[in-house]
Order: sequence, then structure tokens, then C-alpha cells
Amino acid sequence: MQNEKSENAQQNKRGNNEIQNEQQTENHSKSTESLETNENSKENSEYDKETNVPNKEIKDKYKSQMMQIEEMNKLIVNLKDQLLRTIAELQNVKKRNEIEKVNISNFSITAFAKDVLSIRDNLCLALANCKDQSDVIVDGVKMTLKHLDKILESYNIKIIASLNKPFDPNYHQAMSEAVSDKEPGTIIQVLQDGFMIKDRLLRPALVVVAKSK
Repeated sequence: MQNEKSENAQQNKRGNNEIQNEQQTENHSKSTESLETNENSKENSEYDKETNVPNKEIKDKYKSQMMQIEEMNKLIVNLKDQLLRTIAELQNVKKRNEIEKVNISNFSITAFAKDVLSIRDNLCLALANCKDQSDVIVDGVKMTLKHLDKILESYNIKIIASLNKPFDPNYHQAMSEAVSDKEPGTIIQVLQDGFMIKDRLLRPALVVVAKSK
């Protein structure tokens, strides 16, 4: 009877030991699984869920792309500035060409006009030195001079009115001064007529200017 009790006690003890071992094994497994889960969670946090690419690599790539975009924006601004400058320069060149074209059209005959004026000066000198103003030849010279003046006016070449006008260095060239009853600085004699071609001086008038007594 006592032997049976002893055997039963040993069996119970062995059963308890087995149960404890199983519990320890189960607890160890749970602990291992928990540790693996934590490791996997930590590892997964370092990767993108959709692309499975490391987050650091994604951040570096994003930073690189943003830098490239910034550089492209700077390049666009510079190119735009260069384009605007080029357009402005082309417009200036166009304006200068138009002005030059107008000047060529208006003033291309300047040299020829000066040569024609020298002929006119000779006609005026001939009339001034002719004693008999009723001579037929004198009448012919007067008609020629009048016709020549009309031709000059048709090319916008006009005489500068100078006699009894205040002296203006922009249009007159003083050859001498003379005592006169007129106000000092007044032109009292025109030695040679001055001319304008449009709004530009073709040649100044040669004049004598009054001075005080």
C-alpha cells in the first residue's frame, strides 16, 4: 500500500515537472516571437511600405530632386532675363535702323546740296556786282536763281532768315562786328546765306553783327 502511494507521488511529481517544462518552453517561444516581432517592426520602419525601399534612400533622393528643381528654376530665371535683354536689344537695333533709314532718306543729298549752294552763291555774287540791273542777262540770272530756290525748297532745303535777327551761334557765323544804331548782337549784314535741310543745319549764315558805339 505504501509502495503504491510512493509510486503515485513520483508520477505526480514527474507530471508537474513536465507541465512546468512545457510552460517554460511556451513562454520562451512567446518571448522569442515577441522579440522577432519587435525586430521586424523596427526593420519595417526603416523601409517604405509600398516600394520596400529604405526610407533614408528615399529622403536622399527627394533632397536631390528638390536641389535639381531649384537649379532648374534658377536657370529658367536667367534664361528669361537673357531673352528679355535680347528682345530689348533687337528693338533698339530696329529703332536705330529706322532712324538711320530716315536720315539716309532725308540727308543723303547733303553733299550734293552744298555743291548746288556754291552755284547759287556765284549767281548771287554776279547779281550783286552787276551795275546795270535792267540788263536782260541780269533778268535771266534772277529767274535762274528763283527757280533754283524752288528746287531747293522741294528737297526741304530752306534759307535761314538772318537779317535784323538776333545772332544765334547755332545758325550764324559772325565774320565781323560793326558799329550800328541797332541793338548790339543784331545781324546787320548777311555775307552768305545759311540753309537748313529739314531740321538739320546744312551750313551757317556768314554775318556781320552790330556792336555798341
